[in-house]
Amino acid sequence: MYRSAGGTRLEIWTPYKDESIVGRGLMFNDKDTTMLEQIQLVYRDKEFYYIATVPDQNNGNPIEFKLVKTEGTVYTFENPKHDFPQRIVYTFKPVAEQVENNTNADSLLVRVESLEGNGIDYGFSRKK
Repeated sequence: MYRSAGGTRLEIWTPYKDESIVGRGLMFNDKDTTMLEQIQLVYRDKEFYYIATVPDQNNGNPIEFKLVKTEGTVYTFENPKHDFPQRIVYTFKPVAEQVENNTNADSLLVRVESLEGNGIDYGFSRKK
């Protein structure tokens, strides 16, 4: 979950078929819940793709971001033709790496940005 002044964000992922997972991005604000996006991670043609469908953007059509780099637990997806974001970076930090933060939960940093690096960070932690 990611908490901000605008509310709490949540990503929920579920395995789907053999080589993909599907998810939803949600926003909780007081007693109101809004679906922000439907997301998929699929393996197709020997490549991984992060696919986001945002109801009020791109006429509700899915946008694909191809996995272009992996480095340890950092996964970078890009689509240079999309207006924003053009890059999505997922950085996983298992609980074992959280000693310096004094937490007992896995965490995830999601950065959405332009190819120039201008963007927004979202930090999530796994609730057990």
